[in-house]
Amino acid sequence: MLEKLEKNKKCVILKLMKKIIISICLILVAFSVCFFVPKTNSVNAEATIETAEENSIKVFSGTNNVSLVGKEGDGKLSLFEELIQCETSNEPVMFYRNGTLYKNQYVIQKATTDHFSGDDVVSTGKATIEIPSSIQYYLNSGKKVFVSASVGHLGLSNNMRDQVSFALTVDENVEEKQSTKYWNQSSYEYIPNWIDFSKQEITKNSTIIFEFKSGERYGENTSKGFYIFNPTITFTVENFQSTEDEITIEEIVIKNKGYDGTTKAEIDHVVLSGISFNENLSISGLSVEFNSSLVGATPIISGTPVISGTEKTLNQDYSSAKTTGTILKRDVVVKASQTSKEYISKDETKIEYETFNILDGESLEGELSREEAGSDFSAGKYRIVLGTLNNPNYNIIFHSNVYEIIKTEIILESIEINKDYDGTNVVENDEIEVNIGIDTNKDGEVDVYFNLDQNGFLKDKQENQTKYLESESLHFEYTYFFNEINAGEYPISVTVPRELTGTSANSFYLNTRNYTTKATINQIELTIKVDNKTKIYGDVDPELTYSITEGSLVGTETLKGNIEREQGENVGEYEINIGTLKASNPNYQISIVNGVLTIQKREIELEIFDAEKEYGEADPTFEFNITKGNLIGNDRLNIEIVSNSNEEIGEYELTLKTTNEGEIVCNSNYLIVAYEKGVFKINKNLLTITIEINKKVYDGTNNFSFSCCF
Repeated sequence: MLEKLEKNKKCVILKLMKKIIISICLILVAFSVCFFVPKTNSVNAEATIETAEENSIKVFSGTNNVSLVGKEGDGKLSLFEELIQCETSNEPVMFYRNGTLYKNQYVIQKATTDHFSGDDVVSTGKATIEIPSSIQYYLNSGKKVFVSASVGHLGLSNNMRDQVSFALTVDENVEEKQSTKYWNQSSYEYIPNWIDFSKQEITKNSTIIFEFKSGERYGENTSKGFYIFNPTITFTVENFQSTEDEITIEEIVIKNKGYDGTTKAEIDHVVLSGISFNENLSISGLSVEFNSSLVGATPIISGTPVISGTEKTLNQDYSSAKTTGTILKRDVVVKASQTSKEYISKDETKIEYETFNILDGESLEGELSREEAGSDFSAGKYRIVLGTLNNPNYNIIFHSNVYEIIKTEIILESIEINKDYDGTNVVENDEIEVNIGIDTNKDGEVDVYFNLDQNGFLKDKQENQTKYLESESLHFEYTYFFNEINAGEYPISVTVPRELTGTSANSFYLNTRNYTTKATINQIELTIKVDNKTKIYGDVDPELTYSITEGSLVGTETLKGNIEREQGENVGEYEINIGTLKASNPNYQISIVNGVLTIQKREIELEIFDAEKEYGEADPTFEFNITKGNLIGNDRLNIEIVSNSNEEIGEYELTLKTTNEGEIVCNSNYLIVAYEKGVFKINKNLLTITIEINKKVYDGTNNFSFSCCF
């Protein structure tokens, strides 16, 4: 893209260019100058800001060196926005300066929420101006540098007088100037007052502040505000001239564009250093596109630059050059549709909308919502708000509509008294319920019920009710007559209200066409727990007792009859049940937890008598004696005494016979807890021997014979 940099219509920015000579390690410093061409609102329009002095550089913001001339939102309002809250005018205007007419200029317009009426004072503010790096170069080089400022001022209404005050502060030096302007209009051509500040010398550490001190309006006519034109900061370098023998591309400024879904970009102008004021240059060979099609994209420069109109060489390396320009948000109009929902529906009805000026195939994310969405609003009409609807590539212009919450029908289903017998006809607050319902499905059948207490206030809700009435208070006054005492069901006489009252009453209307009434006095449920009992076999039964564990008797009322146990006297467990026990009147319902009578074995201790016999004789009868405890009636222990003898002479133990499990065999109603063992002795048997010697005839020997018998 070819951009022409015209003579006397360039803003110069200095850039330090250092060339290193390797052979002698000397640094040659050359002065550089950058030309900034302000942007107008026509794509191919030429610069329209007045010519800078030959040795000055004009900047329009202390931070980004851009002109304030331009449409709102193109990034060129930063300096003035620091001075006062401002907006751009709706239409471009024309104004004169030094006899030159500048057309199609978008200017800054001071605005207030309300029209001016009589004397009015507007807000003030100030902006701190940074010294550009190119100016710092000259200050570091020992050059004298001066700063000055200018701003235009114009009123808006006939017979109105504006007075504004600005100040330029450099370190400790403050210069303040005022402008008083009457409205003057001729063929839509504006002749503003220009406030021009004198030059003040600065140092590299100077603090520069441009300040809007005050603004006042005088008169009775109403007006939206007044205009401020082209607030400008100008730096002037003493004895400025370019000594560069090479031209360098310092900055490539890309035109901002609205989001259009493409990466197309267009070069606005190029800032060069190393040129003189009398050179008329042009550059070609560069092309540009954005790195994405989204808002906030950055430009990508390509191509080989070619310069004409000068004998100097152009440094074609622009990799370190500053690039500016981006994709701005696209305006899209969103028109909300009128929406409604019933009050009981806690789920917000989705709000439909139309969009205008959105790119084909694209959409917005999120949803519209109603004013204060999520709060418990009564039935009525509310404003639709933007909610979460957004798209980072669009600036949404929103047209609201009405969101209506429609009243819900409350149906009176029944009024019921439900109480437990207490011997009186008094009905407590929690013993009466007013049952109301909602037909949420709109099929003629109530499907969600709510209960009101005796005073008509909403009781605690069940889980499925929460989404319909979460924190509302509903109640209505009514009267009833009830005089019954005993358990049973009875009719009641009720006078119902005509309207609901309470904090949520405005969101409901009451239907009392069909409802029922009923009073129920419930029997008191008594739970009787029988106490468990024990006794020893043969003893007398203990007293059978019980306690009421749930419910209670009213006043002095009692129970009649006795609890009883199963028949039986042997060792074992016998159930204790309700027997003949009952209430003295039919207002009680008794349930019983049975008990158990356990008959335990009678304990016995005994000793086994010692016994003996002679070898070969039959065993005697073994006997014992009870040393502790006693037998009942004609009971027998039915024990068996056994010995471990093998019929040989000796002593053996006498013990009681046991089962394979080691238990003593005896009468099942008794338990032998201890016994003393006996001794069983087998003695030798006596043997008598008779010896008879036989006679013989002497035979000279000592031999003889004999016979014996037992």
